[in-house]
Amino acid sequence: MRSKLSALTPALPPPSSTRTIGMFLQLAFPSAERLIAGAESFVHKAALPWRLVLFDAAHYAAPGTRLPALDGALASGLPDAVASKKHFPAVLLQGDGEGAEGWDDVLLIDHGAPVHLAVRHLCERGLTDLAFVGYPSRSTPFWCQAREQAFLSATAGCASRHVFPTTAARERSREALLDHLALWLGSLPTPVGIVAADDFRGLDLLHAALRAGRSIPEEIAVVSIGNHSVIASRTDPALTSVGLNLEAAAAEAARLLAERLQRPGLPCRQLRFSKPRLHMRASTDVLAVRDSLVLEAIEWIKKHLQAQIGPAEVAAALQVSPGRLDARFQSAMHCSVARFVQNSRMECARRLLVESDEPIKAVAHQVGYQTPQYFARIFHQRNGQSPGEYRQAHSKPSSRPE
Repeated sequence: MRSKLSALTPALPPPSSTRTIGMFLQLAFPSAERLIAGAESFVHKAALPWRLVLFDAAHYAAPGTRLPALDGALASGLPDAVASKKHFPAVLLQGDGEGAEGWDDVLLIDHGAPVHLAVRHLCERGLTDLAFVGYPSRSTPFWCQAREQAFLSATAGCASRHVFPTTAARERSREALLDHLALWLGSLPTPVGIVAADDFRGLDLLHAALRAGRSIPEEIAVVSIGNHSVIASRTDPALTSVGLNLEAAAAEAARLLAERLQRPGLPCRQLRFSKPRLHMRASTDVLAVRDSLVLEAIEWIKKHLQAQIGPAEVAAALQVSPGRLDARFQSAMHCSVARFVQNSRMECARRLLVESDEPIKAVAHQVGYQTPQYFARIFHQRNGQSPGEYRQAHSKPSSRPE
């Protein structure tokens, strides 16, 4: 039985066999839609007799607000004080390190893992100068602090790293922020890779770079956190962004609640959720490589993606030993030749799926996969979506069917 979000006051009561599950979410945030989709997907696949009812967490966070009668709940953005008032089992989705007392189960979303993935991506583009742009310390939400600390941890061994010294005074207006950000960008060595705390900060970086006369991605490569469906794919250039995979997080929270409803005596649990996914777009489509052998190898790989190539074939074409080539790749690109070949195939496949109407079978062939089935399996492993789902989610609105 597929669950559908219901109004707060249903016209008809649900059947006695149906469980009414509340979803308490911060509806003003873009994350709400993804959490809803993930919970609904799990309910549908598991054929649960659940009726999901949507509530605005901002309203129920107020002191003295009475909670509705429910069979269970999935919550995000509710203070711990609400937990003491509830009279039904509930699972809280919360940022790792934030308060989470009094809940039956807590799913802690890791804010550091997306930053580590972003830094690794920039390093694999050959960038050695790295930077981070967050928010003022006084008004910084916990997740931003966690992401800045993760950046410092991920770049601990880097010879050159920078953090934008933002303050509340510098953010008194958007114009003031962009002016300060442009001056800072002008002072950085190039090429530089910058991690933005979220997609809104990524958008600020694109505008400030234009003001500073710096080109993206040639001089400044930008990767943001969040993968906001409206912002990331529609900026110019489009923003590479790391998604938190909130759909999967909500599905996992729904699974925990289903277990608790079936086994009411379960002890309280705190689990960590960390499945970030990189969505590469034009803002990091650059290779900052000074090693001439590695550059030659990259050029050869990109020209022969359709063929069945691996490290041995690349090394033979350049007349060097596979070991020597791999060592040079590790030094310049922070990855092996084999990984670079696979990354290049995935990048090309994603671009073809979005920018062309080629059948998926043709796309698979163009990026070196002999069967569309194998291509689809590898693509899903790397991107969390089938090729068809990826095409539908990332195509421009004008190219989608009405």
